[in-house]
Amino acid sequence: KLVIGQGKAFLTIANILPSLYHRICNPVHLCFRKPDQVKRQMAEFDNFRKRTEKEKTQMFETGAKSVIEKILPVVDNFERALSMENEENQEFLKGFAMIYTNILNILEANDVKEIASLNETFDPEVHQAVLTEKSEDVESGIVIEVLQKGYKYKDKVLRPAMVKVSE
Repeated sequence: KLVIGQGKAFLTIANILPSLYHRICNPVHLCFRKPDQVKRQMAEFDNFRKRTEKEKTQMFETGAKSVIEKILPVVDNFERALSMENEENQEFLKGFAMIYTNILNILEANDVKEIASLNETFDPEVHQAVLTEKSEDVESGIVIEVLQKGYKYKDKVLRPAMVKVSE
């Protein structure tokens, strides 16, 4: 009997051998398992792999969505600036227009799409009615003005369009 250590913790050959036997024989024991047990473990591992891949994809999409939501106010500001065009700032706004176009192209390449709203039937899933107005030219429930554009990311609403609806 070999004793190593002091105090209450003793490490003996008698204590080590069962642990070593289990570690050596357990992998060998796996080879002799029933085929259904092996299939079950393989299926469990495959499910684990699929679940982690799905979680990874969801985490990426959540991160992308967060970044895109932060970029949308910048897009709105570019649109406001471009709507203020006059003869004095026309040359200056050409640069803004190029940057704005680049941002829109990047958003489009990442599956961000503007929600079509003007002259469409009001849909509470994608529109937020801020104002209503009586209009004899347009039937009730039609969007007559878009106050702030709405956007979708991969068919999920990022931001609903703020609209004025006919009564």
